[in-house]
Amino acid sequence: MDEETAKDPAQERTTLDQCQDLVAQTGRTQAMKRAQYGPSLAVFRFSSLVEKIFIKAKRIRTIQETKANLVGDSVQEDLAGIFSYAVLAIAKHRDGPASVDGPSAWETPEAAQDSYDRITGEVLALLAKKNHDYGEAWRQLSSGTMIDEILSRTVRIESLSKAKEDTSAAIEDQLFDVANYALFLLIKDRETTLL
Repeated sequence: MDEETAKDPAQERTTLDQCQDLVAQTGRTQAMKRAQYGPSLAVFRFSSLVEKIFIKAKRIRTIQETKANLVGDSVQEDLAGIFSYAVLAIAKHRDGPASVDGPSAWETPEAAQDSYDRITGEVLALLAKKNHDYGEAWRQLSSGTMIDEILSRTVRIESLSKAKEDTSAAIEDQLFDVANYALFLLIKDRETTLL
């Protein structure tokens, strides 16, 4: 093959393939962290997890705007963290108020892995459907727009959490979108280097 007709192997892989790889990689990282720290992440309340997503997205936005990363921590790790916190927030939200004071479904490594696998399977299934219907439109968005989408979703979740009517489905929808935008940003970073 000559240079003009040669294709980048990463571009030949589907978005779903790339996201599955990222989910597996993030899952391995989470398993290592659970082995090191135990169920400490599961102790966070739902609202705290949403705020952790906000903080990581706000950090990325600040780095994008200032073009300076003074702490030096990896933006990729923050994006993977956003994804992981979204998955844990979905699990925590499904557990309901009973999980506020403790690890709940993520109390043991096995339960945590089962929950992670189940929820990430749902995330990937929704991502495949939306990506089909939207025709890879996310690839046309800037990384700044996608970070803004994540920030917007955290504000919506906070507002929905205060509503008097049942907003459970709407809250989960927002968290699934957060997880998907984090995966898209991780792909974009691999392909173009965001920062």
